[in-house]
Order: sequence, then structure tokens, then C-alpha cells
Amino acid sequence: MKIIYYTNQISRPGGLERVLVEKVNAWIGKGYEVEVLTFSQREKESYYDLDDRAIRSGLEIPYNSKKSSYSLTNLFFLLLHLYRLTLHLIKSKPDVILIANCGLEFYFFPFLPTKAKIVKEEHLSFYLSEEQAKKHSIGKKLNNFFYQKFLSYYDRLIVLTKEEMKYFSSKRIVVIPNPINVKKVESVLKKEREKVIISAGRLSSVKQFEKLIEIFNEISADHPDWKLKIFGDGSQRKKLEDKISSYHLQHRVFLPGNTNNIYNEMQKASIFALTSKTEGFSMVLLEAMINGLPVISYDSPNGPRNIIKNKSDGFLVPLNDKLQFKKRLRHLIENRDLRRKMSERGRENVLRFKVSEVMKIWDRLFIDLGLEVKEDERMTNGNFSKN
Repeated sequence: MKIIYYTNQISRPGGLERVLVEKVNAWIGKGYEVEVLTFSQREKESYYDLDDRAIRSGLEIPYNSKKSSYSLTNLFFLLLHLYRLTLHLIKSKPDVILIANCGLEFYFFPFLPTKAKIVKEEHLSFYLSEEQAKKHSIGKKLNNFFYQKFLSYYDRLIVLTKEEMKYFSSKRIVVIPNPINVKKVESVLKKEREKVIISAGRLSSVKQFEKLIEIFNEISADHPDWKLKIFGDGSQRKKLEDKISSYHLQHRVFLPGNTNNIYNEMQKASIFALTSKTEGFSMVLLEAMINGLPVISYDSPNGPRNIIKNKSDGFLVPLNDKLQFKKRLRHLIENRDLRRKMSERGRENVLRFKVSEVMKIWDRLFIDLGLEVKEDERMTNGNFSKN
């Protein structure tokens, strides 16, 4: 079986990119032929360790990111994109195409000249608060209408949690969570931990890292030997740096930027904290737990509740309940034995998301699509949700 995994690029850090590489490597290990097809990689190397046996192809469409997708310039490049994509699919002859990320070509994919099964993945949460829904313009509502309509032409739609199913009208929805690579993790539970709270993600408004800094500021005086590190980069960096300075916490709160070895950083820390407004299916939560960190997170729609077992391997705090978050974080800081117990339970809990288990669900999907899966890889007792 030949798989094409299609996305914009895999040259920068991110949860989607990590997951894509993990799945590609796993499929290659199972003996499938896998091609990673990108359209804006700009011939850069993969940020994560992609198996050398993976086929790398690039359409290299020079979209102008400073202009609207509907500008004349980018619409011209869309035609070029569709032309190159069509020629590539005719030549490549895949059995299945998995679309991790795309632009306006989304509306044309199901009608391109290929016999491949076409599967769309959604990695972000489609949740909207009442306030956000009211602010949606007519244009955004029309865009969502057509998006839902064209999804019905895809052979399958993949979402990460059961809660996300309700946001789509497609009758071909399958729930498949993100996988976590447990083989990269050594025995970490016996390591001595630093008094560090760690978090990671894009420095963007949806992550609400400013709230985490505020909470740390309010408990920092009682725990002067603890530090906070937030890994990642993005548009909110200056705003966060200014907030850190306003609290005079430059020597205790750090923004180290991106790292390609977040596992190493997690294995040195003691607590992982997440204050996101929304989360699809948080890879950093999985990574924190497999690296022996107790976690505390806002119960943001819709990912954390599908990972954390509240009060067992971490704490789920009602969304934006700052007082409750502060109370739980203080409790973790002051109770080393609780941190140890939660870390042990967390490592055991996330084994259900290890690569080998999640890839069995993908094999079930391939079989359901009528694709040929090797006999020794067939799954007889795995479950997946399809509406």
C-alpha cells in the first residue's frame, strides 16, 4: 500500500509536525511505502527525525503569506498548485492520501484525477464559545457552510476526540487520537527533579501563557526557589516579556524559545502546566506525562479531559478559574509525594496512546476503506468511533 501524507511543511516545530513524522515512521516500519508531499517546505529539512526511507516531494508553491488567500496573486498560485498537484498524483498513484494541512485546494482535492481514498484530518478544536460565535461574520459563516459541504466528498474525516464529532455534519467521521512515542523515553522516574514548572506551545493568545505567568507571580513569593519555563515562540513573545518584567521575575520566569529536545527539558522539571483557551489533543500533555511529570491544565475544549484523569495523574481545572488553578498548582509544589504518585500514574495512563496502539486503529480504518493491509497487521479487537 502506498500512502501520501500531504501538508504545507514539516520544517518547523509543532504538534502536527511531530505527529505526522511519528506516523510516517511507524507506517514505514510496518512495510508501507510512504511519501510526504509538501507545498511550502522551501526545500528545508524536516524539523523532526523523519525516516530516511520516506519519500520526500515538494510542490513548492510561492504563496504570498502577507496577502489574502483570495488575492489575485494567490489565486494565480492556487491554479499553479492544482496543476502541479494533479500531475504529481497521476504520476505517484497512491492508494490513500492523508491531508494534514491545506489551503483552498481543500475544495478541489476530492475531484482530482486519482483513484486514491482521500482522508482529511482535523488537528485543531472547532469549539467556539458563545461570545466567539456571536462575533463570527457572515463571511466566516458562509466559509464554514461550504467547508462542511465539501467535507462530505471526502472518504473519511479524522477528528481527535469524540467531542469534536458534534461540530461536523459529515457522516464519515472517525476518532483517532494522536500517538506518543514511548520508546524515546528512558527510565525517568528515579531522576532527581529541579524545582521547575514547565509549559510549551506557540506563544499565541489561545495558549494564554500570560495567565500562567500571573498565577506564578501570585505564588512565587511563598516559593522563592521555584522557576517557570515556557518553551516555544510566536507573536506574543514581547507581550509576555513585558509582563515578566512588570512582575520583576526576569530571573525566575524564562522564555527559552523552541527546542528540538523537549523530552530532555521535561525530564529535568517537576510540574507541567497548561492554560490554553482551547486544545485539540495536546501532544505536550502526552509528552509531559510519558516523561514523568504530573500535569495541571484548564479543562479547555476539547483535548485535556481526554488525556488527564482528574486527581489521579493530574488536575483538570474549570476553564479560566484562576483561583482553582493557583490552589492546585500550590498543592503540587508543596507535596512532593503527590507529584511522584501522579507521575507514576500518568506514565501508565498514556500508554493507551503509544504509537503501536494508535496505528492499529489506523489499520482498521484502512481495512474499512477497502485497502489492503498485511495479514499479520490486521487488528481484531481495536475500537474506533464512526458516525
